[in-house]
Amino acid sequence: MFKIYLAAAAITAFVGAVIARIFSVEVAVLFIGLPCLLTVLYDLFQRKHSLGRAFPALWRGRLIAEEMRPEFQQYFIETNTSGKPASRNDRSWSYASSKGEPTDISFGTEKEYHQPGQIHIRHKGMPLPDRVKIDLKPIVLGPTRRQPAYLHGRFGVSDMSFGSIFERAKQAITSGAAEAGAVVCLGEGGPTPYDFSGVYVQHGLKDLWSWRVRHYLFGWANKNWRQEPKAVSRYIGGAQLIPEIGTGKFGFKNADGSFDWERYKAFMADPSCVASKFKLHQGAKPGGGGHLPGYKVNKLISNIRRIPEGRDCISPNCFDEWDSVPGMMEFITRAQEETGKPVGIKIAIGDDSFIEEIAQWMSDNPGMGPDFIHLDGGEGGTGSAPLMLADYVGMSILHAIPLVDNVLRKHGVRNRVVLMSSGKVFNPAQLFIQLALGSDYVLGARGVMFSLGCIQAKKCGTNQCPSGVATNHWWLKRALVPVEKYTRTGNYIKAMNRYLVTLLRVAGKTDTYYLTRNDIMQVTTSGEVPMDQIVPYPAGCDGLRLAPVAESYGLTAPDGAPGPRPMSDAIRALFGEFFDEHGRLINGGEGMFDVKEQAPAAQLVQLSVRKK
Repeated sequence: MFKIYLAAAAITAFVGAVIARIFSVEVAVLFIGLPCLLTVLYDLFQRKHSLGRAFPALWRGRLIAEEMRPEFQQYFIETNTSGKPASRNDRSWSYASSKGEPTDISFGTEKEYHQPGQIHIRHKGMPLPDRVKIDLKPIVLGPTRRQPAYLHGRFGVSDMSFGSIFERAKQAITSGAAEAGAVVCLGEGGPTPYDFSGVYVQHGLKDLWSWRVRHYLFGWANKNWRQEPKAVSRYIGGAQLIPEIGTGKFGFKNADGSFDWERYKAFMADPSCVASKFKLHQGAKPGGGGHLPGYKVNKLISNIRRIPEGRDCISPNCFDEWDSVPGMMEFITRAQEETGKPVGIKIAIGDDSFIEEIAQWMSDNPGMGPDFIHLDGGEGGTGSAPLMLADYVGMSILHAIPLVDNVLRKHGVRNRVVLMSSGKVFNPAQLFIQLALGSDYVLGARGVMFSLGCIQAKKCGTNQCPSGVATNHWWLKRALVPVEKYTRTGNYIKAMNRYLVTLLRVAGKTDTYYLTRNDIMQVTTSGEVPMDQIVPYPAGCDGLRLAPVAESYGLTAPDGAPGPRPMSDAIRALFGEFFDEHGRLINGGEGMFDVKEQAPAAQLVQLSVRKK
């Protein structure tokens, strides 16, 4: 609305000036005043807006102010610590670490350090010296599976569906995570070819073009000019992936809506897919299905999700495949047997009887159950969610982690499952706190989005993301250049793990699985109290757990994270229609997508590229 008014005012002023120059000022005043008079008359007699009838024309200033309010709030009113959901300090740390810039602050903390509820880290009187090397051992998922998964570091990329973010962001995230050795969770929108492909970086372009300029301008005078240098192309990609199957089963369903086991096994046979998980809830909208507005459902989304183009995509709020914990466990067991890889579940905690039932079933069935549980906090992010679900439903991740940790310990199954967590993790201190509360591995999404250039405009669900991360608008998405942004994502993930090691030294620990709730404390009205006194462990538990690493299970973890891995022929065959006649992946940033023919929803229609 503001842009429309601004454009109209500019055009009117320009035309009025031209009229005044050519004719007279009186004619110009008439030209400008007549639309204003018509606006007043319209407002007086329209019935839709009460303020318009009472204050004709003037009330439109309120509409402009409402539209400008978020920008004024963020840039002129918000303090460094008051921004929601991420404060300016959190955003600044993400930006600086992704660019490799200093993250230090001056003159002391701006946080309300004594405010009840604040969580602080308990440092040791004798921290670990720098000469003591700390190597975070890989976390192993599914040690009893045929192909266990090894997660490097302690921070990975949480689920972001294709549709909430688009191809350029997907490729930058995959490549950046591959550089940092982190795992990427794909989101319920289904796997896409952009998850399995990275970017090609050409080194030496500066020298090449410099040589060409000098050669063509001055080379004729020098017969001994050196040979033309060559630019070297390097592939960046091949991150470890964890596909997520939501209640909509996008990418994994048959024409009748049932689960497509064959397609699921085909994807999981690829080395890039190290594990999979079934999403029962999402922290930002627990109990509700995913929601992708129709204006974001373009031809590409339609093909990948197998849904009608241009219509709202609302997932069911539960799976059709089971309606009880035993039924869910039977389904998970089959998935583990079919793929030979770890299978987990993603849940948000509300009624704790659900996790009690899961733990009891696992206790009654030794060796069975999910290999990992991903806890998503109620403060988690989302591209689109009903306000009542986002604001009022779901438990905070800081409360959910110790609750689930205690339940699993009480039933004696804590050492059989890896506990992942996500929800408002932007910096290493927040990562440390979740690990100390009981998590084994932490996932984050919005911090990764900040590394891509997200400015927290809060327009994810409008398709008007100004930084190009969460939009398929042809002009806006070109703002994101994957070959430039992937390094920032990689730097951000590396910084999270690097500064986590610094905090471990402060706490006197050599790895994260030695952390307990005693290593953090919460500010209360009576002072700072260790967290294990606020949320005590079950009787007989000291807070330690079996280290979820290869050595604990007699396994040998691979040395380092896997290197760049180009898309396999099997995956290329599954996404054959997303490649042009030259075998190149169709990229929304390189051309426009056209549907050649309309096919049934259960089929993937062919795509072609219209050249610019």
